[in-house]
Amino acid sequence: MSEPASISLNIASRYAQALFEIAKEENGLKALESDTEALGAALAISPELRELIASPVVSRDEQSSAMAAVVAKMGLAPVMANTIALMANKRRLFVLPQLVTSLRARIAEEKGEVTAEVT
Repeated sequence: MSEPASISLNIASRYAQALFEIAKEENGLKALESDTEALGAALAISPELRELIASPVVSRDEQSSAMAAVVAKMGLAPVMANTIALMANKRRLFVLPQLVTSLRARIAEEKGEVTAEVT
């Protein structure tokens, strides 16, 4: 794994851990799971959203405003909305795809799910 990818994964893991713990503490894992899947789907189908979170040309204020509109339109839970707002404020939106992956893994582990590769 390259150093920038490793750094991105580390950043995403820290946000994911904090978000997961808060949601678990507030009995909001179902909402977190739903929000994680919705955010993952949005990132998968929207090149504009991927460009918005990755572009260094887009200002912090523009990213914050755009993400606030996306979050509102998607109806994400407050804990997810607040995390995304914090990430936008800190210019960390570029790790959203890794955040989604990390959250999916944490939620699956909490549910006792195991991923297996059949060959």
